[in-house]
Amino acid sequence: MSAFLKMVRVETKLFLRDSATVTFGVLFPAALLLGLGAIPTLRESAQGTGGLRSIDIWAPTALVFGMVMIAVQHVRQ
Repeated sequence: MSAFLKMVRVETKLFLRDSATVTFGVLFPAALLLGLGAIPTLRESAQGTGGLRSIDIWAPTALVFGMVMIAVQHVRQ
């Protein structure tokens, strides 16, 4: 096994060890997008946003939220 794969395996174990990081960095943004995507009104285009759907606006927001939560959890340790 190459050194890179060993490092990836160790980093993955360290990431999964902290449940708050996994919950707020991965699962919460995914659940947020699934929840918002289940609302039919948010799947319709709006004139005020240039034809974008609300879910199109929330997707990058959820991505940034997940990255920030992972970063905050790692700074905390």
